[in-house]
Amino acid sequence: MSKLLVIGCGGVASVAIHKCAANSEVFNEILIASRTKEKCDALKNELGGRTKSVITTAEIDAMDVASTVKLIKDFKPDA
Repeated sequence: MSKLLVIGCGGVASVAIHKCAANSEVFNEILIASRTKEKCDALKNELGGRTKSVITTAEIDAMDVASTVKLIKDFKPDA
């Protein structure tokens, strides 16, 4: 079981997140982070009843190195 951090919530990331959420025995916690938290929240709601993975969301500008490092240190993802 592992914690997964996905930065980005566009088309490709959304497909990857769907696949990871479908494998909740491998990815038991997923944090979706993007500049637009509303997109992350919408994807979380879409996956709501279809996965056992615990999904959380965050707003992040990946170009802000300090904020990105803080997010990684706080969440402590395995991947």
